[in-house]
Amino acid sequence: MAKKPDIGSKEFTKLLSPFEFKPNKEIIRKIDSKMFSLDLNKVYNHKPEHLATQEFSRCLSLFQIRNPDLAPMEAATRLFGVGALIMKAESKHTEELQDLAINIIKEIYEVPDYLDIKAMISPRIQMDTSQDHNPESFLELTLEQKKSMRDEIQKRIILNGLVHGSSMHIWKGVYHLASEELNKINPSLKELYDYYTSTLGIAIWLMNPDQFQEVIQANAQQTQGMNQLKFDREKGFGGSIEAEGVNFPTLIHEINKGILDWLISAGIPQEYSEQELKYYYSKADTYENEFWHYILSPSLWLELLDCAQIDNHLIPKLISRLTKLSYQELVELFHLIQDNKPEATKKIKSWNK
Repeated sequence: MAKKPDIGSKEFTKLLSPFEFKPNKEIIRKIDSKMFSLDLNKVYNHKPEHLATQEFSRCLSLFQIRNPDLAPMEAATRLFGVGALIMKAESKHTEELQDLAINIIKEIYEVPDYLDIKAMISPRIQMDTSQDHNPESFLELTLEQKKSMRDEIQKRIILNGLVHGSSMHIWKGVYHLASEELNKINPSLKELYDYYTSTLGIAIWLMNPDQFQEVIQANAQQTQGMNQLKFDREKGFGGSIEAEGVNFPTLIHEINKGILDWLISAGIPQEYSEQELKYYYSKADTYENEFWHYILSPSLWLELLDCAQIDNHLIPKLISRLTKLSYQELVELFHLIQDNKPEATKKIKSWNK
């Protein structure tokens, strides 16, 4: 029988003790007790307190550097106004910014020509975030079928985490790669972006995760961005990514998600029936996981890169290798990354021999 987590140890609470500012109490409680939507995944329930502490520290530090002498809660109340200022500053330059966002991501990953990227800055994004969890959709699947899919579902949750983690990292400041172009458009844009991204980054930690989920389920949230993949089987692994964002940093974030989504699609089981795929996506891609990916997955991504020690243009090759691993192999790899980084580095580097 699996050993139950010691919910009285409060490991996250202990790690947060040096911080004067703390996350929402419900985030702390759920991580301390290992009772959150990703808690059945053997990567995310291994040391979630460490993943969370690292990302919280990065978000808080970035916020304090960019917004000295300003409290996170006060800054969060100004986000709507800053968003409006960004919208106004970008309004006459959307096409230029859209092309710039595409080129930034293309250069980072050396995106091949057979993948078409379409990008749009759209201040008003309509997206239906409701998901079909009606059991009627899955009645044709036997209990044995569902059990046999568990590992593949958990594998995709890890790969989804890399998508979210990478994109949250990109979001924080990759737009600085286009500093010269942004200064020509409007010298105030970078300062506005810095405020917007760092404040929204720490604002996530102020949220009650249950209330966040209620807003998602009611489809009442203001959508910041979205992306959609379309595959062209005649071009092998080709196709297109269509991304939308309310502003330039968000658009970069969504294009990056699209690229990583495209890469991890190689891990989708090809033998699944339409009903099995529907069940697979409903479990692995549920919006219930999104909040926890925001706060846990950036550390997973950065620890992977720290161990891999590769240039950006080799990231697609690394992701491709990960999609070929089984769930258990991914678990073993990420446990090694967290517990013994030198050995994890040796293991990853051995793949190229």
